[in-house]
Amino acid sequence: MSLEFGAVNMPRALLSAALLITALPSCSAQTAAPDIANGIERDLKHKLLTLRGLYRTEKLHFAPDGKPLTAAEVSFGPSDAMFDLQRAEQKNGKLVLTGDLPAIHYNSDTGKISYTEGHILRVVEIDMPDPTWAAAMDSFWKVFFKPEEQVAAPCQPDEAEAFRAWAAQPGQAVPDQSLKPPKCLPTGERLPSRRYVTPPRAKYDPEPNYTDKAKSAHVQGTCQLSVIIDPQGRISAIMIQKPLGDGLDEEAVKAVHTWKFDPPIADGSPAAIVVKVEVSFHLYK
Repeated sequence: MSLEFGAVNMPRALLSAALLITALPSCSAQTAAPDIANGIERDLKHKLLTLRGLYRTEKLHFAPDGKPLTAAEVSFGPSDAMFDLQRAEQKNGKLVLTGDLPAIHYNSDTGKISYTEGHILRVVEIDMPDPTWAAAMDSFWKVFFKPEEQVAAPCQPDEAEAFRAWAAQPGQAVPDQSLKPPKCLPTGERLPSRRYVTPPRAKYDPEPNYTDKAKSAHVQGTCQLSVIIDPQGRISAIMIQKPLGDGLDEEAVKAVHTWKFDPPIADGSPAAIVVKVEVSFHLYK
C-alpha cells in the first residue's frame, strides 16, 4: 500500500505531512466527542504526519498541551518521527491514534522518494478532557506539526556549490582541501562531512523474519538499506535502496530499526554517520 502525498518535491525538503493534508472540514465547536475520532480517521487516514519534538518512542502519551506524559526517546531527525495514521478512537477521555512508521523507498538513480506501509507499530494517546472539536484539534496540533510548519530545512540539489561559494567569500577562512559540504539526505536529515570515521561495532543485530509470501515465491537475495547511525549508536532514517519485494524489505527495516551499535566516532568524537546495510534472505543456509 502506498501512502498519499500531494504535490510536494520530497527530495528537496522533508516537510511536515500536515502540508500534504487537505483542510479538515469545518465543524461546530459543539461536535459530539465520538465524531472527533471518526472525523480525524476519515480525513487523515494514511496521510503522513510528523510528531512535534521528533519523538522516536513507539508508544507515546501526551497531555492536552502536547507535553509527553511518559518517558520519550528523542529521534535524530524528522523521518524517524513520522506517523502513518491508520485508526483513531476515543477511550476513557483519550484520543488514541494507531499507525506505523512508514517504510521509505529511495531510488538513487532518479532521486525519488516514496513511502509504503511499514511494520513498526506506533500508538499515540492524547488526553482529551474537553470533548469539543476545537479543543481536540488544538491538542492534536500540539502533538503533530501544523500545515504551515516545516520540519527540516530544505535540502537543495546545488547545496554543495552553495557551500563552496560561501567558503570562497572574502573574509572566510580558506578551507582545507578535504573540507566538504554537509551531507544532505533526501529525507531532510543533515550530517556534517567527516574526514576520519571509525566504523561502529554492532552490539545487537537480530535477523529479520522471512515472510510466508516470499517463502512461497522462493524469493531470496539481499535488500540494501541506507541508514543513519546516530551519536548514541541507534538506527535512524532507514531508506530502502535496493528492494527485494514480497514484504522482505519491510521486515528488513523492522529488524534493522532495533539494531544497536557502539557510538560512531568521527574526527575523534561521537557523531552521526550514514552507512549502507545489506540484509540477506536465504531460504536454505
